[in-house]
Amino acid sequence: MKRICLVLAIAFLGVACNERTTRNTDALTIEKNNRVDGIFYKRLGGTIASQPVVLHLHKTDRGYNAVYYYKNVGQWLALSVDSVLADSIYFSEYQHSDNWTASGANNAQWQCYFAQDTLQCFWISPDRKKSFAFTLLENYPEGSLKLSTESYADSVIAFANNKESPMAKTEVTFVTASGNDWLNTNLKKILGFDTTKNFAEGFAANNKKYFEEYKENLPQADDTTIPLAVYDYARLQDVFVRYNENGFAVLEHAYYEFSGGAHGNYFSSFHCFDIGNKKQLALADIVTADSATMQPIVEQYFRKQYRMNASLKQILFEDHLALTNNFYLTDKGIGFLYNPYEVAAYAVGQINVFVPYGELKKYLTPYIRERLEIE
Repeated sequence: MKRICLVLAIAFLGVACNERTTRNTDALTIEKNNRVDGIFYKRLGGTIASQPVVLHLHKTDRGYNAVYYYKNVGQWLALSVDSVLADSIYFSEYQHSDNWTASGANNAQWQCYFAQDTLQCFWISPDRKKSFAFTLLENYPEGSLKLSTESYADSVIAFANNKESPMAKTEVTFVTASGNDWLNTNLKKILGFDTTKNFAEGFAANNKKYFEEYKENLPQADDTTIPLAVYDYARLQDVFVRYNENGFAVLEHAYYEFSGGAHGNYFSSFHCFDIGNKKQLALADIVTADSATMQPIVEQYFRKQYRMNASLKQILFEDHLALTNNFYLTDKGIGFLYNPYEVAAYAVGQINVFVPYGELKKYLTPYIRERLEIE
């Protein structure tokens, strides 16, 4: 399986060993929703080798999630966690195209010391011959949001009288904006919560339905024809920040679910918000080009970033890469994300294609040119 699948599986399935979730004995009753503490979102800025960078760092109950980008490039790189000590974090850089090339086998590393609003690090090159010391400070320039994080987890066992009983687990971790009811309402929509309820109530109501459906799918307690482990279900959701400046908030909704079968399924959807105008952006707000015009441009950058010279059908279902509306924006370009099964097999993992604004200049809308000061 490709590396990104493994990274995501580890990140999502970490909840399976989380003893802080509530273990309910009744398959229809949520006795308690456990609020998880010690979590955060931080936007940090600084320079690496004199190049300005921005890091979006999340701490969840299952560990760290981080992406960063060089301001003059805009395409973000993910940081996978190698290890966490009492006062240190060790990251490795990766991007989705690493899955298909040898470059992913020996990536650049970060060795960091985290203290309150400061991350003190060493960047180490892939060949381990170069290193740069750098410091990132928590930073929220005008046009960015300082966001809080909330997380709730719960579980229910299938058979109350069986110590080896399977169980269903749910967990959500997401950012919230104090005093911004419009954005918080959109966050509830992303998570599938009732927008008339607060987050805790929305989680509880959502769980009740999920646990009821779980019970309906359970076998009889004395049915030994199906391994009980098949009924260890999980549904995990995270909302991460991927861009947070110039009046925009770009959020990634990462979703994982296991409901039996050979493996769980996961996907990510992006949501781009213009905070001041209270608007969720569509692709047409960014570019005037239609899908027929955009498709070959996105395909060109897919080939370039994934080093694809042969027929695309060797990897994809078709010999072309269709345009997707699952996009995100940065200072310097637009990214397009394709989820497993969308254009390729599950083992291929997610496909992330970044197109610089320079390639799209004649198609950029006046709105986005003005907001991002694109000449």
